[in-house]
Amino acid sequence: MNKKKKGNLILVGLAIILGLTLIDFSPKNSSYQEEIRAFIISNLENGVDYRGKAFYEINEAFLLSQDAILSNFMQLKDSISNQLDLISASQQALLLSEKLSEAREQLAALRLDNTADYLLMDIQLKKEFSRHNIDEEIMQALNREEMVMNSRITNLNEVLDLFNLSIYNIDFDKTESISYLHSFELQKENHVSEHLAVFELSTGSREVISYKEI
Repeated sequence: MNKKKKGNLILVGLAIILGLTLIDFSPKNSSYQEEIRAFIISNLENGVDYRGKAFYEINEAFLLSQDAILSNFMQLKDSISNQLDLISASQQALLLSEKLSEAREQLAALRLDNTADYLLMDIQLKKEFSRHNIDEEIMQALNREEMVMNSRITNLNEVLDLFNLSIYNIDFDKTESISYLHSFELQKENHVSEHLAVFELSTGSREVISYKEI
């Protein structure tokens, strides 16, 4: 599937979710939404009218509600588990028992925002594993699973990039900014266009600090 088709399918999924999602009108979120509205209106050309539709905070729950993210993330976890099983089945497993135990603990707690930490540990584990004489069959199977893992990471990053994110920079605990996905319409005379954009706002000033239309 080419990138354009994949992107279109993702956008269809987003449109469905936005259509079913209720806007959060709590006081905390409404101030951010007002800033987004003001930002859009202040940047409109003369004669263009804005009509806001749905807002959704880009957090872990939202990202995992996207099929393209959830399915690839689950397949990524499966591939990691398969790789650990292969290493555990090797003759070198006893030599790596402590690192394998740590890897399984991290896998059990794996989330989108700590995947990068796991991948760093994965590199160290495989580097140590490769220092030993490894059964060729196990090595081939491990290489196949690593290709699957890397493919899932690539797919995840392609989707996350829509939201100005990647596996390597997600931080759900950050407090200095917050991001929203907003769908809206712009009308000029009789022409109406649909828009979907990501807005990052400072939690201090409430100002829009970055904007990306999908």
